[in-house]
Formats: sequence, structure tokens, C-alpha cells
Amino acid sequence: MKVLLVANWKMNPSTLKDARVLFDATRKAGEKAKNISILVAPPSLFLVDLRTRYKGKKIAFACQNARTEEGGSHTGDISLQQIKSVGCEYVIIGHAERRALGETDEDIRAKVNVALATGLAPILCIGERERGNHGEHFDTVRAQIRAGFADVSPAKVNKVIVAYEPVWAIGAPTPMQPRDMHEMSIFIRKVITELY
Repeated sequence: MKVLLVANWKMNPSTLKDARVLFDATRKAGEKAKNISILVAPPSLFLVDLRTRYKGKKIAFACQNARTEEGGSHTGDISLQQIKSVGCEYVIIGHAERRALGETDEDIRAKVNVALATGLAPILCIGERERGNHGEHFDTVRAQIRAGFADVSPAKVNKVIVAYEPVWAIGAPTPMQPRDMHEMSIFIRKVITELY
């Protein structure tokens, strides 16, 4: 089984020089790793430089977010077509931080579809903010999966990568238990199988 490691750098590091150092360290570690594919998602400002400098095949590039529109009056944003044109192959969609800023399931559905139409592989982030004792988190995750896959044709299902991020466990004093993660992994596969 091949492992996919997605390195989302978020808004780090603060300089291009530091980004190059971090990328070189990632590249060196990745070259030694067996059966691992690495996706690097640096700040968009550093994407072109890092992508242009890298000549290998072990690492692919992802954008942390993008808009569905090809262009227009969207100051500071970038389009899926723009990130594709600079050599990105993946885009992170629906990250918990974007959802917290107001990104809706409808926005995420649209981004997944435009990403696929553009030839990018969407990394669909799903996960509950809180976990109770009555299984409500399964309803939340099911709804997010259904929204993200709403318009995905059966032929393109395998192009969508699902990334489960249990927001409630990030930075928590007690990490998510392996059994709970395994259970969620099975549940995610079950929901996608029910859809297709």
C-alpha cells in the first residue's frame, strides 16, 4: 500500500529563502522514504519558484485554496486554472480553516467539480468540529462527503482524495484513538460506496 503524505505549510515560512530550505529538507527526506508519495502545499506565493526548481518525480505540488472562477474582480485570490498552469496537480478543498471562515458545502461542491474539470485532483477535507457520545459526528461527515461528491461522475471518483481532519482532536490534550480513526476510515469508504 502506498502512503500519501500531504504537507500543508499553511502561511509558513515567512520568506522564500526559508521555503527553499524547508522544501530541500522535505525533498531529501522524501527521496529516502519507500512507498510514500509526497504532496507539498506551500503558500501560493512560493509555488512557482519551488515547482520550477524541482526536477524530480517523488514530490507533487498542491495549492491550499482557489476560486472556481477563471478570472475577474477577486483581489488576492487565484483560480484553479492559474494553479494548474504553474504545475500544480492537486488542490486542498474544504479545509476546516476555510470552513470556519464561511466556506459552505455548496462552495466546496463547486470547487471539487471545477478542479476535476481543470484536471486537478481535489483533496476534499472533511471532519467534525465536535464529537459527542451519540454519533452525531457521523451525520456531519456523511453530509460533507455527499456535498463534496454531489456532482462527481463515477469515472472521476478515484481522482478525489478524502482527507479526514477531526478538528476537535487538533491540539487536544488527548489525541484521537487509533480505533476511532479506523472506524471513521471504514465509515468514509462506506458512504462513498453507497453513493457509487
